[in-house]
Amino acid sequence: MKRLFFTFLFAISTIISLAQIKDANFVVDYSQACICGMDENSFAVYEKDWFKDKPMITGLMLQEVFLRTGERLIFKKDSPNTVKVTVLVITENGGYNCTVELIDDKSNALFEPKAVTCYKGGTFGTKLNLMKDGAKKIGATIGKALKTELKKI
Repeated sequence: MKRLFFTFLFAISTIISLAQIKDANFVVDYSQACICGMDENSFAVYEKDWFKDKPMITGLMLQEVFLRTGERLIFKKDSPNTVKVTVLVITENGGYNCTVELIDDKSNALFEPKAVTCYKGGTFGTKLNLMKDGAKKIGATIGKALKTELKKI
């Protein structure tokens, strides 16, 4: 009976460890964003360097997410799993309102889309500079939210 119990326990722990997400791709979607009261293309006309600086803004966000999730989640570009951040609003001072979700390789959401907000952007500089400061802060908030959700999975 003990042998059967330990075999069952080992099988369950193996299944649980295989179900954990260890890596993910990181995607930031600005298509629905209202950036300083404008859609993305209108904002790009207003701020000429938007498309040039957008990868840096995403990188700053990712850096902070990684620092907060630690060893729980490694980010790989070719991972079948995806952390998707949908930016809804970027304020004049660089604050962000987003949703974050974790999608597995079968396109199933592993938790309900989580609303994350950080209305503190930067203190001075151009709008893009304020957004870069805000990207670091929202990245930290996203990282904390992901870490909490990963513990539940």
